[in-house]
Amino acid sequence: MQLLSELTYATTLEKNRIGATTDRVALRGLIKTIDQLSNHDPSQIVTAPAPVVEIESSHTSATDIMAELANLHAQQKPGSISVSLIGLNYRSAADHARAHAIISAVRADSLHPNLLIFERDLSYGSSRIPCPMIHEEALTTSREGNFGRGLTRGQRCMVVAGYIHLCIAAGEQSGIDRVVLFFDNHQIGILEDFKYFVEHTRSSPIKARPYTLFSAGAKH
Repeated sequence: MQLLSELTYATTLEKNRIGATTDRVALRGLIKTIDQLSNHDPSQIVTAPAPVVEIESSHTSATDIMAELANLHAQQKPGSISVSLIGLNYRSAADHARAHAIISAVRADSLHPNLLIFERDLSYGSSRIPCPMIHEEALTTSREGNFGRGLTRGQRCMVVAGYIHLCIAAGEQSGIDRVVLFFDNHQIGILEDFKYFVEHTRSSPIKARPYTLFSAGAKH
């Protein structure tokens, strides 16, 4: 995985009309953005996508979900990808406690993601976290300001999924990539959009890589 500058991403999104538009126009703009910011030769891209495994956890406790995440990460082989969404009800103390427990496990080196992404206005503290962290608002803040507040839920999901796709595609494809997201439990669309971008963007070198989409506490 190789992180893309959030400012570069946001600026390109803005130029491609992400914001103050329909979801369909935004989707076209996201695909255009991914193609513009990718540095891969489309002629070398695998066209047949690898199978995807989708796991929806039935558990609610932090202990059980951390065990599932740890097991998922441990089973990943070189070249594999996992994108995990930890869904939150912002009014639920139990959900926040679960998120805190998972982040504490990352600090304690019990979980090993390559990247954490947090929903806008959500923060659980960044001290001693041994992996990169991205906040959603950084992905929609250009030099002209933050256009993210005008996006629909669907457009916000596209923005996050597109960024994950670009970061994974820019890195070493024989490595192991593990992304963990902390978002409102209705933002399951991030995983669905990631899958769409893998399958439909011409500059997607990750098509041939096996990947798992994991969700806990999310609502469709």
